[in-house]
Amino acid sequence: MKKNSTLYLLFLLWVFSAVAQNPKQRSIDYYAWNYPIIQGAANKIAFSIDEKPLTISAAEIHGNGDKLVFLKSTEGRITVSSNLVTFLDLWSYQTTRIDEADIKVILTPEPSVFEISAYKDKKGSKETERYEGQLKLHSGIKIEITDAQGRVLHEKKLEDYNTLHSIHAFENSAITSEKKALELTKAHFMENAEKYMAGANGSVSGPLHYKLVEYLQDVIDLRRKKKSLYVYTFKKKKGFDLSGIQASIEDLKSLSDVALGTNYQKEIEALLLPKIDFWREEISKYDSHDKKQVKVVWGLLANISGAYHALGEDEKALEVYQEIEKLDYRGSYKYLKQLPEEQMAKRKAFFGTDTPKPLDEVGFQGTHNPSYVHYKNYSGGLLGANRLEVSQSILDTRKKRAYLLGKILGHYQYLEELKRLGRKFNERGNADVGFEETDAYYVEVFNRAAKESEEIKFLDLSVLDEDEKIIASKILQDLIDFYTIYNKEVSLNKESQDDWEEMQKILDKLLVVLHQWQGDEKEDKRALYKNIDLLSDKMLLINNETIRSLPLLETLLEELSSEDKVSYEANPKLFKQLFKKYQKTYVSLFVADTSIGQYLHHSALQFLNKELKVYYELYRADEEEIGAKHKNLHDDRRVANILSIFVK
Repeated sequence: MKKNSTLYLLFLLWVFSAVAQNPKQRSIDYYAWNYPIIQGAANKIAFSIDEKPLTISAAEIHGNGDKLVFLKSTEGRITVSSNLVTFLDLWSYQTTRIDEADIKVILTPEPSVFEISAYKDKKGSKETERYEGQLKLHSGIKIEITDAQGRVLHEKKLEDYNTLHSIHAFENSAITSEKKALELTKAHFMENAEKYMAGANGSVSGPLHYKLVEYLQDVIDLRRKKKSLYVYTFKKKKGFDLSGIQASIEDLKSLSDVALGTNYQKEIEALLLPKIDFWREEISKYDSHDKKQVKVVWGLLANISGAYHALGEDEKALEVYQEIEKLDYRGSYKYLKQLPEEQMAKRKAFFGTDTPKPLDEVGFQGTHNPSYVHYKNYSGGLLGANRLEVSQSILDTRKKRAYLLGKILGHYQYLEELKRLGRKFNERGNADVGFEETDAYYVEVFNRAAKESEEIKFLDLSVLDEDEKIIASKILQDLIDFYTIYNKEVSLNKESQDDWEEMQKILDKLLVVLHQWQGDEKEDKRALYKNIDLLSDKMLLINNETIRSLPLLETLLEELSSEDKVSYEANPKLFKQLFKKYQKTYVSLFVADTSIGQYLHHSALQFLNKELKVYYELYRADEEEIGAKHKNLHDDRRVANILSIFVK
């Protein structure tokens, strides 16, 4: 018995030794050329997405293949984000308008189905069968690629099954029948049907979106795509120094760090060619007829063949494979032959010749505008879809009109807010929320804002219709008249806080202003507000208080973040009150039920993402750190870009 045990241990040691000496495979990422199956006559491409209403249903899938639909909704609407073109980031095509494209990619989401099914658990014993109930969302998208004349070049349907819920047991016991598994899973779905049905609407699922990006890149784009280079290294072996080979493989880790760009090929050549020479030199040290040393020879030749394949020199990779075939080792590793052959076949099919041509390492990367994505059959009433299909002159005019309206609203609303804050103290006498009677800084801010509002005198009214010009002219004159009562000679610097006589003059002027706003001029003010509302109604497709508050948000952002405007250090109470108003306005515009998002197509929100991000970052900021971390954020174009979507 002892002898048998000893023999068994010796056998295990021999097996372990043999395995330990086998080449160890490692993979290193790099980028290889993808040769697409579709070639356009030119390089302009467009994407069209059909958002027609779809059926979303739920069905039981029985083991015998029967499908029983038990719930159906005809109000589903599934789409693809315009950001698809950013994820694709095509090299060989420039994204453009649908009516200017040489190649058109038409995407049509398929009806989604919640599938409830039961699977027999393989872990169950023969005596007791176990079942698992599963809820999956089956979604799909149809791809149709045509030329400019509408001739179909390629068609494909992509599908995805996303497991949403699984049930393995009931009342702490295994589920022993298909019927019970189906019943339990269906009951779970019905309890959460509203949530699940709502989740099936909107953008296609993440996994399906990923499949779509990968597939389209493969089919239409001449580009580099991430691949794996498989290389082999060895552990220490008695009688041989393998440290050099190990070091060469370790050094190749940097291959995955080489950035795509005009010099990519040169950079990977600089890494791989010296390694090829080194591995070839190492081969001469080993006997390919020795059963142990042949493993090292095989590994080094596999490295050389793989390196040539990574460099795009597939003919050389196959030449090296011929040497590998002669070795009496790992004859089943055919990938060393298959990968170069497949790449050569794709290259020949693309170019029509065995001779590769020089390729552009950059192309149209980073230039794709999501606003070019065309949507059809989208929900009526939503604004901002297909905005770039409108002529540039019309877009420019809308921006100019939006700029003009934004200036009027911004100045009026900001001075209204300052007036409200001043009145807040005068009416309540609460120093925690208002401002001291001797607060020169508040008067200084008020007077500066009034002075700056005089820029409205120079607004270009030529972009307005005649009736709009009449209303706008009246508004501008009335706004200016409200501020002509200021005594421009009164000093409003901070030192005046120590001069009570000077401060009294300032206060008197402030009270005159407040009186004129609130007292004798009430009728004129009501007329001013009415005219502003009338002008907004004529200029905006949707006119409400929330949309009209957008210019105020930008004005407050300018006041809070600009180094020469309101300072936290100079007057924390005033700064905090204005920041609180900014946050409240932000929530009304972008978070609450009043959000402008309800009026916009999702592609418009995607277009505005950069602008909205600036507002969000200030909204989340610490008020005491705004001056240090969020400086000078104001940009007049931001309001014009957003408001132009609502402008007629």
